[in-house]
Amino acid sequence: MKSLMSLLGKGLALLVVAAYGFGFLIETGYAPSDRVQTHEEIGDKHLQVLLDEGIIGKDEHIQNFYSEGLLSVREGGSILTDSRVIAYAEWDDEIEIYDLSFNEVVSIEKTQEGTTLDYAVYVVSGESEDDYLELWLPHEYGDADRFVNALKASVGN
Repeated sequence: MKSLMSLLGKGLALLVVAAYGFGFLIETGYAPSDRVQTHEEIGDKHLQVLLDEGIIGKDEHIQNFYSEGLLSVREGGSILTDSRVIAYAEWDDEIEIYDLSFNEVVSIEKTQEGTTLDYAVYVVSGESEDDYLELWLPHEYGDADRFVNALKASVGN
């Protein structure tokens, strides 16, 4: 019994150290933030990945950005620029990019309420049924609302 308690204690200590370590990686800009960020808040390293992968153009200005990635922004995310909304994801080492310019957006619909553990999910639709994308955004701290309200203001909804 004593060895079981010791093992559990060591496991818990390891989890606490890992959590603090991961928090340190986020704070220092090595890992993506778990919050929606403005252009000014995105680390240069992460911004360069978005440019290098062709997810955003060098002439675009990011209004809001959220990365779903645990270790890299390349893994997936949602972006609101000055001209379009973008959802992207990495599949089999390829980046799939889905986007709608503001004048193509017809509707923005919440399809899943966010919780502390789950994303809020929004479907942004264009004129045809094939023109749509999903935004997976963190619910905590009002981040999803901030992103979607900025999108609605940009498209005039």
